[in-house]
Amino acid sequence: MRGLVACSSFLVLPAFVIAFVITLFNPDMTWIQRLAGAGCMAATVFVAAFMLGLRDHQNQRRASTKVRKQLLESPDTSDKAFIDQRPTDEPELMIRTRTAIANFFDVPATKINRDVNLVADLQVNNFEPGFQFAVVDSVIAQQPVERRMFGFSMAGLETIDDLVIAIRRVLDDFEKCSDDVPLPK
Repeated sequence: MRGLVACSSFLVLPAFVIAFVITLFNPDMTWIQRLAGAGCMAATVFVAAFMLGLRDHQNQRRASTKVRKQLLESPDTSDKAFIDQRPTDEPELMIRTRTAIANFFDVPATKINRDVNLVADLQVNNFEPGFQFAVVDSVIAQQPVERRMFGFSMAGLETIDDLVIAIRRVLDDFEKCSDDVPLPK
């Protein structure tokens, strides 16, 4: 809640300044009227940002509770069974991604099945960019590569296999960049 208030508060000063500058074009207004008008605009911006943020927070909380409940009700799948469902060139990366997803939803890793759909079952579109940061960044942080800034999009990713392939592309780019260009020290 404090974060929501802080984020909403950051919008107040620019709104106040913009509204105050606009009031300067009306020569009939007193300084008190200008300050009051700018203050009303800033208060309106704060309330609107706070209400929108609160709505988004509640939607994420509702979705998270629903997904977590579904995952906890699903049957357990061992790491071996998880990997054996389909052939993969990245079993270790697959397990790390599975563990990161389980940590994000606060469920045991055995509850994450390989056939789970990221959008339909896990509703990751409701958790962007938090899901991306928590899962993708944590998996990449565990890899023995020198980290750099990277772009990542969840667009078109529907399965854990798709997610692992996208993470592998990022890791390959890290390795390719470290081979091509030495980092400044």
